[in-house]
Amino acid sequence: MIYFDFHTHLDRKNSCRSCTLEELQNGISLLDNRKISLQFHPWHLKVNYDGLPEKFVEFAKSDCVYAIGEIGLDRLKGPSLEVQKAYFADLLKLTDELQKPVILHVVRCADDVLHMLAGYPDLIKIWHGFRGRSELFERIVKADIFVSLHYSMLENAEFINYIKQHREYLDRIGFESDDREIEVEKLYRTFEGLINE
Repeated sequence: MIYFDFHTHLDRKNSCRSCTLEELQNGISLLDNRKISLQFHPWHLKVNYDGLPEKFVEFAKSDCVYAIGEIGLDRLKGPSLEVQKAYFADLLKLTDELQKPVILHVVRCADDVLHMLAGYPDLIKIWHGFRGRSELFERIVKADIFVSLHYSMLENAEFINYIKQHREYLDRIGFESDDREIEVEKLYRTFEGLINE
């Protein structure tokens, strides 16, 4: 069985690697069985909104880019939420026009993100690094969003018990290594063991 890494910043096979525009412009090497997502991370936005850079839009349209992200909202880091929302709105519109999946970065902005995503029912959406409560997880999957779990969720007994009782959501769950040297196959196998105890 192939275990897919839904979000990583590292060179890994069977993964979706998040790259900056600069990395793509510098011609990062592509590995077999790896998809590329083009990020416009909320931490690195300008203080004032001035539209999406032409080069970003140009690369977003290229065949080498499978998905857009990570993009989103972060209440703890980055410019004002108003500026982040302006960028996020334009990024969602672009992603929808391109019909590419979107990788979501969400920190303490779940209601805002879910509200903004409601206008894009046909967009394939992946909530990256989820480590919240089962109530939020259920809201996310009911909004037709896939969830890439943070490795710490393997230690969340409440969530594991919830999934044991709601196996209908298993096809909405994936795992990621993000920026860590973690074997994603081990995460999946550990999760399988936990929910089948």
